Amino acid sequence: MLLHLHIKNFILIEELSLDFNVQGFHVLSGETGAGKSIVIDALLALLGARAQKEWIRDKDKDLLIEAALSFKNHSSVVSFLNTRGFILDPLADEVVIKRVLTKEGKSKAYIAGQLATMTDMEQLGAHLFLICGQSQQQRLQDTESILLALDQFAGLLEPRQNFINCAQEYIRIEEHYRAIEQQFKHRESRLIELEDSILELQEAKIQPGEEAILKSNKQRLQCRDKLLNLLQGVLSLLQDADGCIDQQLLQTKRLLRDLAKIQEVYANPLEQVEKISENLLSVQRSLSSELSKLDNQEESLEQIEQRLSLVSRLVRKYRTTADELEQWCISLQVEHQSLLHADTQLEQIQKEKEKHEISLLKYGQHLSSARQHASKLLSQEITSVLKTLNMPHARVVLDIQSAHDALPSSLRRDGFDKARFLVSTNKGDELLPLDKIASGGEQSRILLSLQSVLGRYASVPVYIFDEVDAGVSGAVGELIGQRLNALGAHHQVICVTHLAQTAAYAHVHLRVTKRIVSDRTLSEVVTLTHPSDKEDEIARMLSGIIITEQARGFAKTLIHQAYQHGQTTQDIASAS
Repeated sequence: MLLHLHIKNFILIEELSLDFNVQGFHVLSGETGAGKSIVIDALLALLGARAQKEWIRDKDKDLLIEAALSFKNHSSVVSFLNTRGFILDPLADEVVIKRVLTKEGKSKAYIAGQLATMTDMEQLGAHLFLICGQSQQQRLQDTESILLALDQFAGLLEPRQNFINCAQEYIRIEEHYRAIEQQFKHRESRLIELEDSILELQEAKIQPGEEAILKSNKQRLQCRDKLLNLLQGVLSLLQDADGCIDQQLLQTKRLLRDLAKIQEVYANPLEQVEKISENLLSVQRSLSSELSKLDNQEESLEQIEQRLSLVSRLVRKYRTTADELEQWCISLQVEHQSLLHADTQLEQIQKEKEKHEISLLKYGQHLSSARQHASKLLSQEITSVLKTLNMPHARVVLDIQSAHDALPSSLRRDGFDKARFLVSTNKGDELLPLDKIASGGEQSRILLSLQSVLGRYASVPVYIFDEVDAGVSGAVGELIGQRLNALGAHHQVICVTHLAQTAAYAHVHLRVTKRIVSDRTLSEVVTLTHPSDKEDEIARMLSGIIITEQARGFAKTLIHQAYQHGQTTQDIASAS
């Protein structure tokens, strides 16, 4: 359930805080252009809609949308959040979600104060919200949306998921089979190409780390003469020349030994000089080794450059690094072996494919059969609800067409079925596709009927309707208000409306207004807590800017009828 909504710097809203702390039917009304649907748009933005720079009202400030949600009695929400790695307070049954769009255009989302992805927000929203409106009417003509609704109604979500999992594996196997099959078509030419490449790399014998050694040796050879002279000079100073450091240290050690025999205080300087002598000996050995390497260097500079040229050519040819050439050769050998046995591999994959095809057909046929049966029940229930919405002769049939004989062409991610609503709005009329016969107002009522039926089976706690009464008369609007009022007995229902007859049945009424501040238009939302405020708003919706006594009287009558029809806000609160 939506407990609180905070919106800042969003389209026409500078800053707005709304409390939705009761179960029931909430209505948002206001004059045309006041921004009634902005609250719905803000919720859609919060729940993962693609960010748009037009959302940001003041381009020098960040946009913020934040909501407090209750998941009491909805364990699936806790399970989902735990699965996604979010840490929740074990004693709480509420969570705060937030979306920020910075003035630089960067979008960030948070669940319980922890960074979230847009997918996380969308999936959390799917557990808590069902949003319906004029833009959602296209769902009534979309096979995937219809089948999902049918599966929810019929309790077929587990068989549906079984099919989806099997279909994904079947598609993976099918793609693998086609890839091997494609390789098989060009096998002979590819085998020759692979054999040439493998031979070339094996003869080259480029080892990991060899390039770095070659470059180091090249640098060494390029300055070999200079290095020889310098090394010989250093070694001469250390050990060969008259008065060299080695001789001086030897003489120093003799004198310090004599001093140490006379007084122990000279033992420490002697020890330090001996360590210096040892270190110097280590340096001499290291430099002598380097000198010996230079004297015995067998490779010429020309040989090293030829080897480096070979490495460079192979790196360019195979588009890899010198250190990975050996591994590349191994991968080519694996491909070569695979192609040699491609016919056997194709046979194995074909058997695996046939095995999954049998499972897929089994899952698909079971799902189709269950859908065929459930579609009749759903059609009857939608038709029954439509009769209460001033469509007494309407008839809705959910037409399911199945195809299991042409894998994979007939394969859809959610089954082998296609679905469409066929409608007859008048007695004796033939059933035709929804878009061919139903007006906007009739489609609104069909959508409301569908969601009303699904509401009895779905666990989604919040229903949001954006002008679901668009294109209908006042009398039908009253019937829609009654239906939403009844839906609010078990759910939180939020509806944007322009019809007084619908609004009169709301348990909570929120009025959206606009005003101009410093040449900027602002939208504001006020909860109408006093009965007279609600009467004034209903009267305004009936008569316009100037509220007549006749309109006020009619408003009182509508509200009185609504109270007689359903529970009041206090009744709803006590019932929940």
